[in-house]
Amino acid sequence: MAALLAAGTNASLATASGAATGAAANYLLQRRFTFHSTARHRDLVPLYIAAVVVGWIVNLLVFSVLHDGMRLIIPLAQVMTSLTVAFLNYWIFKRIVFQ
Repeated sequence: MAALLAAGTNASLATASGAATGAAANYLLQRRFTFHSTARHRDLVPLYIAAVVVGWIVNLLVFSVLHDGMRLIIPLAQVMTSLTVAFLNYWIFKRIVFQ
């Protein structure tokens, strides 16, 4: 995110891009190490993509409210957003995706 901000990217776009980049590696790590799932990829990937979309939307909305709406500084808004989305994602992954 810092590199995107330094390049002049809008803060909301930078945080959304960071969320998308993280999702690319997250699936395999979550499946194997966190939830030890043996389910087939073809069964999990659609659920995972839906969960990522939900997380991405929440990420964008929470960050926008905190930074654009409440005028919190970018680092604080990003930390608060990341914590919110991390807890939400874990719950969705545990209860729905990798159950």
